Amino acid sequence: MLARRRVYDREVGADRMLDNCVLSFYVDIDALTRRQADAGHEVCRLYALAFGRPRVVADLGGRGADLSSPEDDEQEGRAWKRYNELVGVVPTSARAQIMRLVRGEFPDQHMGVSHLAEGLDRIADELRLS
Repeated sequence: MLARRRVYDREVGADRMLDNCVLSFYVDIDALTRRQADAGHEVCRLYALAFGRPRVVADLGGRGADLSSPEDDEQEGRAWKRYNELVGVVPTSARAQIMRLVRGEFPDQHMGVSHLAEGLDRIADELRLS
């Protein structure tokens, strides 16, 4: 049995499994380069920071109260802004594929992987990845 591939995620402080990841699948079949996958991981990380956490809500006499801190809201806002900056350099044909990627879905149309690769190249250029 093969060992499950992992990478250390500093944000979480633990190993992250790669075998169920859309990006890892496409790298394994040589449809994406490591550089494109790194750009994809950054976009996914930003999206998860902006939307990935459930909000803690308290029920106070029939009215909910948002218990997230202003620091959490500020971090989410920065992540969302940076995500939009990066996706803003992506051609329109690739944006839908990037959105599917950050949601953990596979491209859904003919040439979807090609559009995804093109978009990730633009993001990698913007991030100055080598």
